[in-house]
Formats: sequence, structure tokens, C-alpha cells
Amino acid sequence: MGKKTIFFDLDDTLYDRSVPYCSAFAAFFGGKYADKAQTAFERTMLRGYEVFEAAHTGQMTMEAMHIYRYQTGLRDAGIEITPEQALRMQALYAEEQRHISLTPVMEEILTFCRAHFAAMGVITNGGVQSQRDKLKSLGAARWFRPELVLISDALGVMKPGPNGTIAFVYAPAPAAPLSGGERPV
Repeated sequence: MGKKTIFFDLDDTLYDRSVPYCSAFAAFFGGKYADKAQTAFERTMLRGYEVFEAAHTGQMTMEAMHIYRYQTGLRDAGIEITPEQALRMQALYAEEQRHISLTPVMEEILTFCRAHFAAMGVITNGGVQSQRDKLKSLGAARWFRPELVLISDALGVMKPGPNGTIAFVYAPAPAAPLSGGERPV
């Protein structure tokens, strides 16, 4: 059997979303609630998952999704914000995501995989432009062939969540696909 193709998730695998989130949180609250930042991150992301598919299939606007995830996620952490503040928090988070980078450990993993796999790709849920912008910030072109970067909104299909397997995966014949994680290394 020949070498396989390995696919990585983008968010919370190639980079840790808590890093740009906590930077945005600190900038937004000016140091207030610092002890709640990690809980706020976890709850905001969880609340985002609740409405992610609805937002990406047109059942709710992206703006409504952002307001929901920040207002309810922060409320879960004991922090109240207005819809306008939720949108400002999202804007700060999006700006911080422009400065993400691969960790040295992830670079080692990608170097190893490049030497031991036929090809590497990315499978990610999200909007095409936002996912491409994050991949550009990470220098993904150095690691992944463009035709193996699969973004759910471009494909019209969502990849399964952390508890599922990736069954719809594309892999160039004769290579069989492998998938790498939902959590950062």
C-alpha cells in the first residue's frame, strides 16, 4: 500500500483559538474579568457550536450567531454584554485571528508528516474567506496543496464535530485519507 494523505482540522488543531480569543477578551475588558477569560472562551465557543450550522446554512445571520455566542457564552461566565458589545468583541477576535501562528510543536508535526505522507490537507468548517485568511496567517501554503484545503462553506457540506469521524473526505487515489484532530498539540 502506498503512502496516505493526512488531513488536519484548522481551528484548535493547527492553532489554538484560545490565544486570539483571550487577547481580544483582555483588550475588550481592559484586564477586568481576567480570572474568567478561560471559562468565557470555553462557553463562548460552546454556544457558537449550538448555532454554527444554522448560521452557515442561512437559517440565521452571521451577525445573530455572533451576538448569540458572545452574549450567552459570556453570561454563562457571569458577564453581561449588549448586542453591540458582542459585535465589537467579535470584531476584536477576528482581528486577533489575523496574527495567529503555528506552534513549534505543530511545525515539527507538519515537518514529520510531510516526510511520511503522500500529501497533507486541511478540512475545516466555516466561511471561505475567514478560513482562508487564517490559513494565510499560518503560512499554510508552505504545507498544504490548495486542492487539499477543504472548507465546508465552499463544499456545501459540514464536517462532523469532535465526536464524529470524517466520512465524506476527499483523498486523491490511491492515497487513503487520515484525519488529524480537533484539539491543538
